[in-house]
Amino acid sequence: MLLQTALLSILIQPSGWTAEDVWSFRPAPDEFRAEAALDLRKLNEAVAGESGFIKATPEGGFALGSGAPVRFWAVNSSVGREAKWTARPLWQHQSEEPSLARHARFLAKHGVNIVRLHAQVAPSAETPGSKLTDINAAERDWIWRAVAAYRKEGIYSVISPYWAVPMKLKAEWRVTGGAADNALGPLFFEPKMQEAYRAWMRQLLGEKNSYTGQSLAQDPAVAVFQLQNEDSLLFWTFNNLTGEPRRQLESQWSAWLGKKHG
Repeated sequence: MLLQTALLSILIQPSGWTAEDVWSFRPAPDEFRAEAALDLRKLNEAVAGESGFIKATPEGGFALGSGAPVRFWAVNSSVGREAKWTARPLWQHQSEEPSLARHARFLAKHGVNIVRLHAQVAPSAETPGSKLTDINAAERDWIWRAVAAYRKEGIYSVISPYWAVPMKLKAEWRVTGGAADNALGPLFFEPKMQEAYRAWMRQLLGEKNSYTGQSLAQDPAVAVFQLQNEDSLLFWTFNNLTGEPRRQLESQWSAWLGKKHG
């Protein structure tokens, strides 16, 4: 925050200003007073999903479960993600453990009505004995807690549960790509990765969220589900496929061509 403030002051600093003319912006925690000049919480539903699941409209927009049109004011947030929270006294606002409930109220006050939760539910290769079909329980718990907290403030959730870049593949998982590689690409053609992905989703979406009493699949506070992040056979990451992964994909492509065209 201090670095951002310093950079901002440099960018907007009028001619003739000195370091004594700028300061770090460190507002006190919001008390959410009833007489606040600006509080947009009332624009959100009392509870996200109170009239049913978000719908896509024929015009390409969104509508509430009631059919009323809705526009989303969206942010990314990872507040509360750190399962075993570590105090960082030198970091602004990091000396006390963050409260998801307070954070949700703060966002709602400023007009936010949807939050993207970018997580990684795939297992860590560094966890001893971990299996490819295991889910990262800590990440799932954060998603569950966050959805529960945001829905109380009329805020919907976008679930982004998987990104191939930070995932490492254990040799004993026997996934094409090798233990040293990231997992860009295999989800689209590697049977073991596809089986594992389905296992993660069953555990994430199908099991009961202990903070709401229902599964994410049944929760209308979940507006959007992003299957995976920043990877595609039509994306630039495709160029990273070499060696055996590339041969496996090309073999499947050739077999499909032969079956379709003879």
